[in-house]
Amino acid sequence: MLCLPYTHWQSTFMVDNSTTNSSHRALQKTFWRFVLLFLILHIVPNNLGFGFTYALDDSTFWDRPVIWFGEQLFGWDFDLEWLYRGFDSKYQLCKYIFIILLALIGTALWMLIDKYFKTNYNDKLRTFVQTALRYHLAVIMMSYGLSKVFMLQFGTLDLNGLERKIGDFGPMGLMWTFMSYSKTVVMFAGWTECIGAVLLFFRKTTFLGALVLFGVMLSVVIMDIGYDVTVAMYAIQLLLMVIVLLSSQFKNLFKFIVLGKKVASVPYKYLFKDSKFRKIALALKVLLMVSCSVLWFKEYNQRIKSQAKSAYYWFSAKHTVETFILNGDTIPVSNEDHPKLWKTITFDDSFYFPETFALEKTSIRPFRFNYEVDSISQTIRYNTAKPNFIGNDNEDEEDQTDLEWQTINYKELEDKVFEFETIFEGDTIYAKTKVKRFEDYILIRNSGHFLFD
Repeated sequence: MLCLPYTHWQSTFMVDNSTTNSSHRALQKTFWRFVLLFLILHIVPNNLGFGFTYALDDSTFWDRPVIWFGEQLFGWDFDLEWLYRGFDSKYQLCKYIFIILLALIGTALWMLIDKYFKTNYNDKLRTFVQTALRYHLAVIMMSYGLSKVFMLQFGTLDLNGLERKIGDFGPMGLMWTFMSYSKTVVMFAGWTECIGAVLLFFRKTTFLGALVLFGVMLSVVIMDIGYDVTVAMYAIQLLLMVIVLLSSQFKNLFKFIVLGKKVASVPYKYLFKDSKFRKIALALKVLLMVSCSVLWFKEYNQRIKSQAKSAYYWFSAKHTVETFILNGDTIPVSNEDHPKLWKTITFDDSFYFPETFALEKTSIRPFRFNYEVDSISQTIRYNTAKPNFIGNDNEDEEDQTDLEWQTINYKELEDKVFEFETIFEGDTIYAKTKVKRFEDYILIRNSGHFLFD
């Protein structure tokens, strides 16, 4: 039997550990340099996620190079007025690809420079990138979490959402509507994001916070893709940032979860070794957290006040017209071709349109009006000067005191039956309606049950 010397067998069949380790180190050096350059290129020219960096926000910074890049590479045309109408656009995709290419080129040059000067600061660089990611993700996720905790991101379900047919929703609108239905689900998601964000602020709890946010962002990405939400690319970016933050733990996670082995913890390192610099860093952390807390308080306090419950929430209801008299002539409600026939009047305590009502005719889309109710005189003052189509933004906000107001007289004849009288667009109107209030919908009436027998 032929036996090779051990040294010859080892050199022939065993992997050269020094070569493997060298390749692994080179890959790590490349990875962390690329991540840092991507973060700098993508984040710094725009808002950093901190409330006090709005002055740095220059959304047009990349316009010319990205548009040129998209025209040359894909042959796409870009409408300058629509560049920022949602993140998921041709422009945004080109921007990501362009920045990735720049980061790759920068990484290659950086590696060549390091090779020439023979410098070694890989551990410090990795710690710096991880620290930057921790704080950036913490601030961003806290902002998203608070918007859910206070029911501001999705809003609350209103009569418009209850009345629309499922087939009339876009995918994103459908998701926004069903999310707005359950405060429990939305607030749970918000608190999870907030808890994960707080954990990232502290080095010893970063691993736990990153695991929490990985689960959160994975579900967000799946929902954004599944429901065509226009910020899916940004959600994917945040998920990848969390994965990068977890990357130093992958080896131990594999050993512990897959192989069932005991593993030692891999702590996230201090950015500074010197105690003096650590104290300065701690002071800056406290300053950052206090500043962000003050800014969040001011921002969300203002947003909560702006979304306060309508003063006329008790009047919210959908009125379906059953009798309609126009200038003394009764118009059958079945006459769908009559241009002046009223179909519905919806007084909606809307999250997006507080203290307004929508009037739906047979021939046009619904109009929305501002209104005030006087329950003593049983009158409704409404503004007809500048009605807005539902779903359209009124960019030319006017002082409502300068607009012409008119009056509707109303009377509740019996439970859920109303009559309205007014002069509308020069015509004398009488309408008798059947009322459907918020609590009359099965979806609302059957909510909040735990036991069903």
